[in-house]
Amino acid sequence: MNEEDDYDEDDEGASNKPSSSTAAPLSIQQVASMPTEALPEHKEDDLDKAAEDEEEGEPEEADFDEAFDEAFDDDEEAGPTQDPAGDTAASEEPAAKRAKKSLADEEAEKKRLIINAMNEQQLDRYESFRRSSLARPKIKKYLSTLLGYAPSDRVVIAMCGMGKVFVGELIESARILAAEEGDFGPLKPCYVRRAYQNLQFQQRIPRKHSGKRLLR
Repeated sequence: MNEEDDYDEDDEGASNKPSSSTAAPLSIQQVASMPTEALPEHKEDDLDKAAEDEEEGEPEEADFDEAFDEAFDDDEEAGPTQDPAGDTAASEEPAAKRAKKSLADEEAEKKRLIINAMNEQQLDRYESFRRSSLARPKIKKYLSTLLGYAPSDRVVIAMCGMGKVFVGELIESARILAAEEGDFGPLKPCYVRRAYQNLQFQQRIPRKHSGKRLLR
């Protein structure tokens, strides 16, 4: 009986002891409360690493995000990469614009000086010349008849400008002839014909070729 009792007590003690394979893992707080001498070296290292991870969170991801943000900020400050050829073209374009602007300013200054040097009569005539213009539809119809096709708007505008200059010179010459004759009234057709003949004599009007053309 004694042997059996001893055997039963041994079995009960063995059953009450927790198995190492089924034992629950210790938490960080439990391991931290244990004395340091009872922990092996690798356990101490794991404890320190776990404590650092718990305090700092996820340092690797945080460091990566911080580095990415810094790199993105540097790219924004630096601006887009520029091609040397693009820089050269960009520098040439403003230079051309500056040259064009300076030329326009110079022409405007010359025009201003000429207008300031005019007397009252010349200024009135200049204003009348600026206000006058040839009818574009009539010029376009005339060009269409000569060319055989409808010209573009730019061609019509150019011909209107050239025709305006020609008519202005013709009327100016006719006014001079009338003043020489002492006629200061309305301009007569005879003075216009004489002015036209003078322009032909000065070879400022192209002559019409009579006869057949060799090349068409």
